Amino acid sequence: MRPPGSGGRARVSRHVAVVGGGVVGLFTALELRAAGAQVTLLERASPFAEASWAGAGVLFPMQPWRYPASVWARVQHSLAHYRALAAAGHADIGLLRSGAWISDEPDRALAWCERNGVSAEPQQRHGQPGVLVPGVWQVRNPRLGRVLADRTRSLGVELLTGGAVQRLVIAPESVGVQRSVGPALSVDAVVLCTGVWTDELLAGSGLCRLGISPVKGEMLLLDDPGLGIADLHIGHGAYLVPRGDGRVLLGATECADDADPRPTPAARADLLERAAALCPPAAALDVRAQWTGLRPWRAGGEPFVGAHPQCPRVLVHAGHYRNGLGMAPATARELRARHWHLQKEAGIEIIPSNDFTLYDHVLDTAIALGAIPERFSYLRDGDPLDLYFACARGTDTAPAMEMTKWFDTNYHYIVPEFTPGQRF
Repeated sequence: MRPPGSGGRARVSRHVAVVGGGVVGLFTALELRAAGAQVTLLERASPFAEASWAGAGVLFPMQPWRYPASVWARVQHSLAHYRALAAAGHADIGLLRSGAWISDEPDRALAWCERNGVSAEPQQRHGQPGVLVPGVWQVRNPRLGRVLADRTRSLGVELLTGGAVQRLVIAPESVGVQRSVGPALSVDAVVLCTGVWTDELLAGSGLCRLGISPVKGEMLLLDDPGLGIADLHIGHGAYLVPRGDGRVLLGATECADDADPRPTPAARADLLERAAALCPPAAALDVRAQWTGLRPWRAGGEPFVGAHPQCPRVLVHAGHYRNGLGMAPATARELRARHWHLQKEAGIEIIPSNDFTLYDHVLDTAIALGAIPERFSYLRDGDPLDLYFACARGTDTAPAMEMTKWFDTNYHYIVPEFTPGQRF
C-alpha cells in the first residue's frame, strides 16, 4: 500500500557510495544503511586503517576550550553511542573510563568544565598545577574497527577493497566512481569520508577544495611495568594514555601539510622530552613502537558535513582532525538526517525510518510507553541506557526480560511484561 498523495510512485532505495573505510566512513555507512539506502563502501586498503587505527582513542577533545561548542556536543552524543555499543555485549571495543589530569592552562580548563557542567577539581602533580576530570573515556581503536566492519557486513553494506578511488564523474542523474581496479561504479550519490585526501580527490574531479589539509602526528607506545600511570595526562603539548595492560601511548607531534607516513627520530626525541616535562617518571619507560597518523585539519576546528557547494550529489564528511572517534557517530547521524531530506527533495515519498535499534524493536516500544517491570524501577531516574540494557540483559539482582521467537522464525524479541492497573 502507498500513502495518500504518493501519486502511485513506488518506494525507491537510493544507492550511495561511501568512499573511505575509516571510523567516519564506517559510521556513515551504518547510518545510511539504517536510513534505508543501498550502500557500497569503497576502501583502498582495509577498513579502519591509517588515521583511525593510529589515534589514541580518547573520547575527549585534548583542549576543549579551544574548539567550538558544537565539538563537545558531538563528543557527548558519540560517547552515549559507544556506551550503548559496549553495553550491548556483542563485542569488546575496549571502552574504559580512565579520567584525565590536565596541566595545559589549568585555569581555562577548570572554567570550561564549570561552564559545561563537567565534574572537575584542581589537583597538583609533579610540582605542577592541573585539573582532574574523572569523566574521560577511551576506546581501543583496532577493536572498535573490527566491530564496526563486522556490523556493516552483517547489515548488508557491500564492501569493496583493494582499489583507490581516482576520480568522480558527475552526471545529471548520477555520479560515476572511477577506481584503480575494476569497472566504474554508477550511484545516486557519493559521500567522501576520505580524510586528508578529500581535497585532492575533489580537485581531480573538477570540484573546488574545501580547505582540508594533512597534519602529521607521531606517537610512541611505552612499556609501563611498574610506574602505574592510571589516568590520562594532558600537558606540555603531549598526552599519556594508559591502556590498562601495562602499556602507555605517548602522543602526538603536529606537523602541518606533511603527508609523509614515515616516523622520524626527531619526533621520537621530541615526544620523550615532552613526556619528561609532563610526568617525569615516564622518561624512564622503554619505547616499544612508533608510528604516524595523518589527521585531516579544517580551519575553525569543525568538520565539513553535507553536500559539496558545487554538486548536491557529492557529500563530504571529513575534517574531524583529532576528534574523529569522538565525533564520528554524531556527525554520521547528522548526515543520515540530511540523506532523508535529500530523498524527500528527490520526490521519494515513502522514506524508511525507525529501522535501527540498540537491542530490540519491541523493547524500544516497551521503554517508550513506560512498560517497565517493577524490578527495574530503581533505575528510572538514572541513565536511560542503564535502564534499557538492564531490561534486556538483567543485572546482578534482577533477571532480564524474557525473549521468545517470532512464530517459527529465527528472530527473537523481548516479551513485554504487564501487570493489573499498570499505567503507561
